[in-house]
Amino acid sequence: MEAFGMENQIRTNHSRSPPVGKDPVDSEGSEWTEEIERLKRIGEYAEKQGITVAVENIFRQGTERTYRIDPCLLAEVIQAVGSSAVGICFDFGHAFLSAQEEGFSYTDAVRAVLPHLVHVHVHDNLGIPTSRRPGASEDGNGRQASWMRFVLGEGDLHLPPGWGRIPYDEVLPDVIPSYRGVWMMEIHPRFAEAYEGAIRWIKSRVGNRNFSQGASEGASNKDPFETTDPYQGIYP
Repeated sequence: MEAFGMENQIRTNHSRSPPVGKDPVDSEGSEWTEEIERLKRIGEYAEKQGITVAVENIFRQGTERTYRIDPCLLAEVIQAVGSSAVGICFDFGHAFLSAQEEGFSYTDAVRAVLPHLVHVHVHDNLGIPTSRRPGASEDGNGRQASWMRFVLGEGDLHLPPGWGRIPYDEVLPDVIPSYRGVWMMEIHPRFAEAYEGAIRWIKSRVGNRNFSQGASEGASNKDPFETTDPYQGIYP
């Protein structure tokens, strides 16, 4: 299921995007111009509909490399779009994998997205990028099959937070003061028995705060801590 928060007022976008290699704001390349203009049009439509579009950071998918791999570049693009209806969905796990694989600072990445943060995905991994082995079964993105990544501890494992190596206790103090949205626990269903523990984990760090204050007009007072199955029931 898709991760919706605040009475379905937020939509997370996983669109394809221009490749990394040029500055997304200063570059005269048509791909960057088209991407920014596309997001501006989406923002105009979203404003009319009373919704917010959240563009999510990702990690390297096979040979595909886009600006969304680096949250700092993603923040530059969203800044250039300049729409109150287009923000960032920050996936802590994706960013941690990318930081290990691409060599950027995880802490700097978290801080870069804060001015544009409208939604978060919370889960954990070991920070080990997926490797390719001759003869190994692969998924549609050229990565090793899910079961093999899990056995090897590689890639986007969607572990309960605290089970992996993401330094949450280092970065959450930067996030908590300004973020008032849903803390979406995006945990693989093989760890369903740990869902309640994950909720307790995030509550122990965020505390009892009134998340309805500072939320968009018309948002509900629903519990800001949720879990979701990011695999939509398709898993080994």
